[in-house]
Amino acid sequence: MEFPGYFKYTTILLGAILTFYAVIVAKGILIPLSLAMVFSLLLFPLCQRFERALIPRSISAVLCILLMLGIIAGVGYMLGLQIDSISRELPELSVKVDQKLSQVQNYFESQFGIDQSVQSEYFRRSVNNFLQNSSAIYSTTFSITAGILNYLVIVPIGLFFMLYYRSFFKEFLYRLMPRQQHDRLQRVLEQIQQVMQDYILGLFMVICIVAVLNIIGLSVVGIRYAIFFGFLAALLTIIPYIGIFIGSLLPILYALFTTDSLLYPVSIAIIFWLVQVLEGNFITPNIVGNKVQLNPFAAILALLVGGAVWGPAGMILFIPFIAMLKVVFDAVDVLKPYGFLLGVPAEVKNETKTYRDWKVRLSAGFKKIFR
Repeated sequence: MEFPGYFKYTTILLGAILTFYAVIVAKGILIPLSLAMVFSLLLFPLCQRFERALIPRSISAVLCILLMLGIIAGVGYMLGLQIDSISRELPELSVKVDQKLSQVQNYFESQFGIDQSVQSEYFRRSVNNFLQNSSAIYSTTFSITAGILNYLVIVPIGLFFMLYYRSFFKEFLYRLMPRQQHDRLQRVLEQIQQVMQDYILGLFMVICIVAVLNIIGLSVVGIRYAIFFGFLAALLTIIPYIGIFIGSLLPILYALFTTDSLLYPVSIAIIFWLVQVLEGNFITPNIVGNKVQLNPFAAILALLVGGAVWGPAGMILFIPFIAMLKVVFDAVDVLKPYGFLLGVPAEVKNETKTYRDWKVRLSAGFKKIFR
């Protein structure tokens, strides 16, 4: 029996809506499991090295998890020291904020004729509204805390079992596929692993380089807590295109309220803009390169969909997920057009090649000049 076309499209649309709804409802479990899967693909080579040293797989998996937690704890401790120093400065900072707000009120009164009492009343009402909604803030805080505790429990457990039972899960995938498709499945699994490792390791190197550039720039300007602000802004580069912009707002506001000249916040804005240009045009293309073959539109779409479905965690996870999906699409003949749609257009590849050739010729020219 042949169903009409509109029935097929309606069924597909309904299935997609139900799938998205299920993914949103189950995000409390799916997000930590997804993080565990990403970390397992990253730690898989290290776990293999431990096993080649005749260390049992269970102990190798535990060692990998402890190493990862140690690195996270070290970074968290360093940031915690900076946050503690900033918190001690809060009373002095609040006085400076009041002074700046008073200056702003005087400016609005002199330029626009808005009386300071009217401005103060508006500010007071805004504060009251904020306090009236404090219960929602408290509930959100508690939910975030519970979410972090949930991640601290589920991610290590899921990571252990994914490393320990990886052969078992692989055998399950082989049993799902016909025997004549096993070679193709093996290639797909290897490509997915390679794409994820290249993406995560490349992203880690980009964060380190951007952090060093941010810290150097903020230190030259003379902003306190340059390590905290620089590293935080670099960490936000995991959110493509807008992460480093969000990370720059905090040091700009800090400089605006703690210094007497606009030169400091303007200088910080220029520094972060330069770092953004370097990161987008030189650092990320040369480190991550074309290893994750996604066009910018697909990356932005993954960013938007991930944010709508899972929030900030989805903005981080959906780009590597889309890259994995592209590997699967490219391996299945029926789905190859969708893989093509997610990939980089031929004209962009040609532009990239031309740009690289131009850089090589320019470098060679400088060498001849200064020889």
